[in-house]
Amino acid sequence: MEITGELGLVELERAYQAGHLYQMALLDVMMPNMDGLELTEKIRAFADKDLAATPLLIMSSSSDADHRERAGQLGVLRSLNKPVKQIGSA
Repeated sequence: MEITGELGLVELERAYQAGHLYQMALLDVMMPNMDGLELTEKIRAFADKDLAATPLLIMSSSSDADHRERAGQLGVLRSLNKPVKQIGSA
């Protein structure tokens, strides 16, 4: 099964209706059908404020400053460059 932004929206709503909010969501800028920034816009447009305020991180293999600026405007907590690597030890 291909993971898409549409499925992400459905899952966020399903969990919310079941009384569970995700603690955060990790999105990719490059996704099929709907990119991560468009998905972020749709999440921020949810009528329920708790659901719309889901903390978001976004990943990209591009260093495009426009992506980062737009993500910041949409309230994304952090933009990560791919590949994501662990720094230090836990």
